[in-house]
Amino acid sequence: MADIVKDAALPREGSETTNEIQSLTDKLEAEIHAAEAAVLNKTSLILSEIKSGETPFLLREKDGINRYQLIDLIKNDGLSTVFKAKDKFTDKNVIIKTPNTENAKDEEDVKYILELFDKEGDAMAMVPHPNIVHILDKSHARFPGDDPGSKKPFIALPDLTEAQTVKSLVFRGGRMEPNDVLKLAKDVGSAIDYASSTPIVFERVAPRHYENIKAIVHRDIKPGNILYDGKKFKVFDFGLVGVLDERGVVGTPEFISPEAIQGEGIDGRADLFSLAGTLYNALTGDIPFGEAGDDPLGVIVKVIKDDFNREPLKELFKDNPYGYKLFEEFFKKALAKEPDNRFQSGKELAAALEKAVKGANFELHEGILNPFKSKSEYYKKDIQ
Repeated sequence: MADIVKDAALPREGSETTNEIQSLTDKLEAEIHAAEAAVLNKTSLILSEIKSGETPFLLREKDGINRYQLIDLIKNDGLSTVFKAKDKFTDKNVIIKTPNTENAKDEEDVKYILELFDKEGDAMAMVPHPNIVHILDKSHARFPGDDPGSKKPFIALPDLTEAQTVKSLVFRGGRMEPNDVLKLAKDVGSAIDYASSTPIVFERVAPRHYENIKAIVHRDIKPGNILYDGKKFKVFDFGLVGVLDERGVVGTPEFISPEAIQGEGIDGRADLFSLAGTLYNALTGDIPFGEAGDDPLGVIVKVIKDDFNREPLKELFKDNPYGYKLFEEFFKKALAKEPDNRFQSGKELAAALEKAVKGANFELHEGILNPFKSKSEYYKKDIQ
């Protein structure tokens, strides 16, 4: 899920400032260590139960059927636990995802986490689209490592463990080949257009902000939330659709839109802003605002106040000034502060990017973007 940046009480000026800062730092470190210990302990319990004797089945609460046999633990990161499982009805592997509540502050926080996860499943069920990871099942069950008799919500998803995120593709190659970036824009742009035209029909969690949101807004489009399965780019993790309360800025600082930061009403154009940041990252290997390693609050300030960083584009197109002009104009509009000044749909955004890609004439300037020898060979090596 996304980073959640909360307001922090800053220490007062004066002679006690250093001690207060140290106290805050010590408290934060203690909380981090406690959270890590809880996750490690839970991971140990899960693995112990999975590997002791017969691999457990999930007893679905809604029909009492043992449908999913847990095979392995994929991850347990404090936010959610993800298992690989076998669906005995279809004899296919699936992914089972359930929320973690070990680090919740109190019962109210536990309730919030469970309700939020429930809305993620609802949102995914509402957006059947070829470029959105579809949900196979949704129910409640007791999971390994949990107390006997306890039940938590879970969703079943297609087995995409062999797919790679855009974040991974960029990390492995430094940046992506322009035609692949264009495909990314078309696929995810189409998904955003579909979702943003889908009305929200469930009661959102603790609705205090964004009351005027009428359709599905993902709110955390970023390289880590987009998969490539060998054929298509697909959006996943709709965990922030229901976050509409007073928990601070919710999203990933490097890709969040200005209006989401400022607590204004948002629509699909906020997701298009995040997609533009993702495209920038895929094309250049950099982030549009700030630099890798900047603190989250610093990046957020730059998203609101600063223009996007043009230096990576200049370096990329140092031998192709016309190409630089085309892409600079594209990102200037795609990353505009005001939603009305941006592309108004994913289709419009993708068409503008296609014009830039073709206009830059990459075939005549091979090597400017350090393209892979063959995108199909690259994907085959890392995906399949």
